[in-house]
Amino acid sequence: MPLLAALSALLAPGRLAAQTASTPCQFVLGFKTLHDLDPADVGDCTDNQAPQPNGDAQQHTTNGLMVWRKADNWTAFTNGYMTWINGPSGLASRLNTDRFSWEAPATALALAPATVLPAPSPTATAKPTTPWYIKRVSDPPIQMCGYGGTFACVDSAPNPQYQYVSGHVIYKDGTPASGFIVQANVGSDPNSPKLFNTTTADGQFGIVFGIGCATGPLTLDVYLVDANLKLASDVKHIQYLDCRTAGEFHFDFMENGSPNS
Repeated sequence: MPLLAALSALLAPGRLAAQTASTPCQFVLGFKTLHDLDPADVGDCTDNQAPQPNGDAQQHTTNGLMVWRKADNWTAFTNGYMTWINGPSGLASRLNTDRFSWEAPATALALAPATVLPAPSPTATAKPTTPWYIKRVSDPPIQMCGYGGTFACVDSAPNPQYQYVSGHVIYKDGTPASGFIVQANVGSDPNSPKLFNTTTADGQFGIVFGIGCATGPLTLDVYLVDANLKLASDVKHIQYLDCRTAGEFHFDFMENGSPNS
Protein backbone atom coordinates (compact mmCIF):
# COMPACT_ATOMS: atom_id res chain seq x y z
CA MET A 1 0.00 0.00 0.00
CA PRO A 2 1.59 3.24 -0.97
CA LEU A 3 1.75 6.05 1.50
CA LEU A 4 1.68 8.31 -0.33
CA ALA A 5 -3.20 18.28 -9.47
CA ALA A 6 -1.09 20.85 -8.25
CA LEU A 7 -2.84 23.93 -6.80
CA SER A 8 -3.90 25.79 -9.91
CA ALA A 9 -3.13 29.15 -8.36
CA LEU A 10 -0.65 28.25 -5.63
CA LEU A 11 1.29 25.07 -6.36
CA ALA A 12 3.29 24.43 -9.52
CA PRO A 13 3.55 20.84 -10.83
CA GLY A 14 6.46 18.66 -9.84
CA ARG A 15 8.02 17.45 -6.64
CA LEU A 16 9.71 19.50 -3.96
CA ALA A 17 13.45 19.92 -4.29
CA ALA A 18 15.19 17.60 -1.85
CA GLN A 19 17.05 20.26 0.10
CA THR A 20 16.03 23.87 0.55
CA ALA A 21 19.03 24.88 2.61
CA SER A 22 22.15 26.31 1.04
CA THR A 23 24.17 23.18 1.82
CA PRO A 24 22.85 20.13 -0.05
CA CYS A 25 22.23 16.91 1.84
CA GLN A 26 23.43 13.48 0.74
CA PHE A 27 23.02 9.79 1.45
CA VAL A 28 26.09 7.93 2.74
CA LEU A 29 27.05 4.36 3.68
CA GLY A 30 24.08 2.04 4.26
CA PHE A 31 21.50 4.75 3.62
CA LYS A 32 23.04 5.39 0.18
CA THR A 33 22.98 1.67 -0.58
CA LEU A 34 19.31 1.38 0.34
CA HIS A 35 18.37 4.55 -1.56
CA ASP A 36 20.14 3.32 -4.69
CA LEU A 37 18.23 0.02 -4.51
CA ASP A 38 14.86 1.80 -4.64
CA PRO A 39 15.16 5.55 -5.25
CA ALA A 40 11.52 5.93 -6.33
CA ASP A 41 10.10 4.73 -3.01
CA VAL A 42 12.77 6.29 -0.80
CA GLY A 43 12.76 9.73 -2.44
CA ASP A 44 15.39 12.44 -2.06
CA CYS A 45 17.08 13.46 1.19
CA THR A 46 15.84 16.50 3.11
CA ASP A 47 18.59 16.44 5.75
CA ASN A 48 21.76 14.49 6.53
CA GLN A 49 22.11 11.30 8.53
CA ALA A 50 22.05 12.05 12.27
CA PRO A 51 22.78 9.91 15.35
CA GLN A 52 20.01 9.38 17.90
CA PRO A 53 20.28 9.19 21.71
CA ASN A 54 19.52 5.44 21.67
CA GLY A 55 22.39 4.71 19.25
CA ASP A 56 20.27 4.53 16.09
CA ALA A 57 20.79 6.74 13.03
CA GLN A 58 18.03 8.51 11.07
CA GLN A 59 17.66 10.59 7.92
CA HIS A 60 14.49 12.18 6.56
CA THR A 61 13.53 11.97 2.89
CA THR A 62 10.78 13.47 0.77
CA ASN A 63 8.85 10.19 1.15
CA GLY A 64 9.56 9.18 4.75
CA LEU A 65 12.37 8.19 7.12
CA MET A 66 15.61 6.20 6.73
CA VAL A 67 16.64 4.29 9.87
CA TRP A 68 19.61 2.23 11.00
CA ARG A 69 18.73 0.32 14.14
CA LYS A 70 21.48 -0.57 16.54
CA ALA A 71 19.28 -3.27 18.16
CA ASP A 72 19.46 -5.63 15.17
CA ASN A 73 21.81 -3.82 12.75
CA TRP A 74 19.32 -3.44 9.90
CA THR A 75 18.97 -0.49 7.57
CA ALA A 76 15.42 0.38 6.55
CA PHE A 77 13.14 2.99 5.06
CA THR A 78 9.53 3.60 6.11
CA ASN A 79 6.83 5.80 4.61
CA GLY A 80 4.63 5.33 7.68
CA TYR A 81 2.76 2.28 6.38
CA MET A 82 5.32 0.14 4.54
CA THR A 83 8.93 -0.68 5.48
CA TRP A 84 11.73 -1.55 3.04
CA ILE A 85 14.69 -3.37 4.63
CA ASN A 86 18.08 -4.23 3.17
CA GLY A 87 18.04 -7.68 4.76
CA PRO A 88 20.07 -10.90 4.49
CA SER A 89 18.62 -11.71 1.06
CA GLY A 90 18.61 -8.17 -0.30
CA LEU A 91 15.84 -5.59 -0.40
CA ALA A 92 12.55 -6.76 1.13
CA SER A 93 9.35 -4.92 2.02
CA ARG A 94 6.55 -5.51 4.50
CA LEU A 95 3.71 -3.72 6.26
CA ASN A 96 4.78 -1.82 9.35
CA THR A 97 2.54 -4.11 11.39
CA ASP A 98 4.47 -7.21 10.23
CA ARG A 99 8.00 -8.38 11.01
CA PHE A 100 10.45 -10.72 9.30
CA SER A 101 11.78 -13.72 11.23
CA TRP A 102 15.31 -12.30 11.15
CA GLU A 103 14.32 -8.96 12.70
CA ALA A 104 14.59 -8.22 16.40
CA PRO A 105 11.22 -8.64 18.15
CA ALA A 106 9.06 -5.57 18.47
CA THR A 107 9.64 -5.59 22.21
CA ALA A 108 13.26 -4.62 21.51
CA LEU A 109 12.08 -1.14 20.54
CA ALA A 110 12.84 1.50 23.13
CA LEU A 111 9.74 2.43 25.11
CA ALA A 112 8.77 5.73 26.64
CA PRO A 113 8.32 6.03 30.43
CA ALA A 114 5.75 3.61 31.85
CA THR A 115 3.13 6.21 32.74
CA VAL A 116 0.32 6.03 30.19
CA LEU A 117 -1.12 9.45 29.48
CA PRO A 118 -4.80 10.01 28.64
CA ALA A 119 -5.89 9.81 25.02
CA PRO A 120 -6.33 13.16 23.25
CA SER A 121 -9.91 14.31 22.83
CA PRO A 122 -11.21 14.50 19.22
CA THR A 123 -11.29 18.00 17.83
CA ALA A 124 -14.24 19.09 15.73
CA THR A 125 -13.63 20.15 12.16
CA ALA A 126 -12.71 23.83 12.06
CA LYS A 127 -14.64 26.32 9.96
CA PRO A 128 -12.82 26.93 6.65
CA THR A 129 -10.63 30.04 6.77
CA THR A 130 -8.25 29.38 3.83
CA PRO A 131 -8.51 27.72 0.41
CA TRP A 132 -7.77 24.42 2.18
CA TYR A 133 -9.23 23.59 5.58
CA ILE A 134 -8.67 20.66 7.92
CA LYS A 135 -11.30 18.03 8.63
CA ARG A 136 -11.44 14.83 10.61
CA VAL A 137 -11.06 11.73 8.41
CA SER A 138 -14.52 10.53 9.50
CA ASP A 139 -16.27 13.80 8.67
CA PRO A 140 -18.29 14.52 5.48
CA PRO A 141 -18.40 15.31 2.66
CA ILE A 142 -16.12 12.38 1.80
CA GLN A 143 -14.16 9.71 3.62
CA MET A 144 -11.01 8.18 2.13
CA CYS A 145 -10.12 6.22 5.26
CA GLY A 146 -11.27 2.68 6.08
CA TYR A 147 -12.94 0.32 3.62
CA GLY A 148 -9.66 -0.98 2.28
CA GLY A 149 -7.77 2.24 2.99
CA THR A 150 -4.42 2.35 4.72
CA PHE A 151 -5.76 3.42 8.11
CA ALA A 152 -9.00 3.29 10.09
CA CYS A 153 -11.41 6.21 10.31
CA VAL A 154 -10.12 7.42 13.67
CA ASP A 155 -8.34 10.59 14.76
CA SER A 156 -5.43 8.70 16.29
CA ALA A 157 -4.26 5.22 17.27
CA PRO A 158 -1.44 3.64 19.31
CA ASN A 159 1.73 2.77 17.39
CA PRO A 160 4.89 1.70 19.27
CA GLN A 161 6.98 1.28 16.09
CA TYR A 162 6.53 4.44 14.03
CA GLN A 163 5.02 7.79 14.94
CA TYR A 164 3.54 9.71 12.02
CA VAL A 165 0.79 11.94 10.66
CA SER A 166 -1.22 10.89 7.63
CA GLY A 167 -4.34 11.61 5.65
CA HIS A 168 -5.51 12.87 2.27
CA VAL A 169 -5.72 16.12 0.36
CA ILE A 170 -9.15 16.25 -1.30
CA TYR A 171 -10.64 18.57 -3.91
CA LYS A 172 -14.07 20.02 -3.16
CA ASP A 173 -15.62 17.67 -5.76
CA GLY A 174 -14.38 14.69 -3.74
CA THR A 175 -11.48 13.66 -5.95
CA PRO A 176 -7.96 13.14 -4.55
CA ALA A 177 -5.41 15.93 -5.04
CA SER A 178 -1.96 14.68 -6.04
CA GLY A 179 1.32 16.58 -6.13
CA PHE A 180 0.63 18.74 -3.08
CA ILE A 181 3.42 19.53 -0.62
CA VAL A 182 2.62 18.83 3.04
CA GLN A 183 5.03 20.33 5.58
CA ALA A 184 5.45 19.60 9.29
CA ASN A 185 7.27 21.57 11.97
CA VAL A 186 8.25 19.44 14.96
CA GLY A 187 8.82 21.24 18.25
CA SER A 188 8.66 24.90 19.15
CA ASP A 189 12.00 25.94 17.64
CA PRO A 190 11.28 27.83 14.37
CA ASN A 191 14.76 26.89 13.12
CA SER A 192 14.25 23.14 13.54
CA PRO A 193 14.32 21.07 10.31
CA LYS A 194 11.06 20.94 8.37
CA LEU A 195 9.63 17.59 7.31
CA PHE A 196 8.01 17.27 3.89
CA ASN A 197 5.90 14.82 1.91
CA THR A 198 4.17 15.10 -1.46
CA THR A 199 0.74 13.58 -2.01
CA THR A 200 0.52 10.58 -4.32
CA ALA A 201 -2.04 9.82 -7.02
CA ASP A 202 -4.64 8.92 -4.39
CA GLY A 203 -4.09 12.22 -2.57
CA GLN A 204 -2.42 10.57 0.40
CA PHE A 205 0.42 11.95 2.51
CA GLY A 206 2.41 10.53 5.41
CA ILE A 207 5.15 12.15 7.51
CA VAL A 208 7.13 10.09 10.02
CA PHE A 209 8.35 12.12 13.00
CA GLY A 210 9.52 9.36 15.33
CA ILE A 211 10.52 5.72 15.61
CA GLY A 212 10.67 3.29 18.51
CA CYS A 213 8.13 5.16 20.66
CA ALA A 214 9.57 8.66 20.62
CA THR A 215 9.63 10.36 24.00
CA GLY A 216 6.94 13.00 24.41
CA PRO A 217 5.65 15.55 24.70
CA LEU A 218 6.15 16.88 21.18
CA THR A 219 4.19 19.49 19.29
CA LEU A 220 3.65 19.33 15.52
CA ASP A 221 2.23 21.90 13.12
CA VAL A 222 1.18 20.39 9.77
CA TYR A 223 -0.02 22.33 6.73
CA LEU A 224 0.08 22.67 2.95
CA VAL A 225 2.61 24.93 1.28
CA ASP A 226 2.80 26.28 -2.26
CA ALA A 227 5.71 25.97 -4.68
CA ASN A 228 7.49 28.81 -2.85
CA LEU A 229 6.99 27.01 0.50
CA LYS A 230 4.45 29.63 1.62
CA LEU A 231 1.50 28.66 3.80
CA ALA A 232 -1.46 27.52 1.68
CA SER A 233 -3.90 26.00 4.19
CA ASP A 234 -5.15 25.99 7.75
CA VAL A 235 -2.64 24.56 10.27
CA LYS A 236 -3.23 21.29 12.11
CA HIS A 237 -1.80 21.44 15.63
CA ILE A 238 -0.94 18.06 17.16
CA GLN A 239 0.25 17.29 20.68
CA TYR A 240 2.06 13.95 20.82
CA LEU A 241 2.33 12.49 24.33
CA ASP A 242 2.96 8.74 24.31
CA CYS A 243 3.02 6.19 21.46
CA ARG A 244 0.96 3.64 23.38
CA THR A 245 -1.88 6.12 23.69
CA ALA A 246 -1.57 7.80 20.28
CA GLY A 247 1.38 7.24 17.96
CA GLU A 248 -0.29 7.93 14.62
CA PHE A 249 -2.56 10.85 13.78
CA HIS A 250 -5.03 11.08 10.89
CA PHE A 251 -6.74 14.08 9.27
CA ASP A 252 -7.56 15.46 5.82
CA PHE A 253 -7.05 18.73 3.97
CA MET A 254 -10.27 19.63 2.13
CA GLU A 255 -10.64 22.30 -0.54
CA ASN A 256 -12.97 25.08 0.57
CA GLY A 257 -16.12 25.82 -1.40
CA SER A 258 -19.04 23.95 -2.95
CA PRO A 259 -18.39 21.31 -5.65
CA ASN A 260 -19.94 23.51 -8.35
CA SER A 261 -18.24 26.78 -7.39
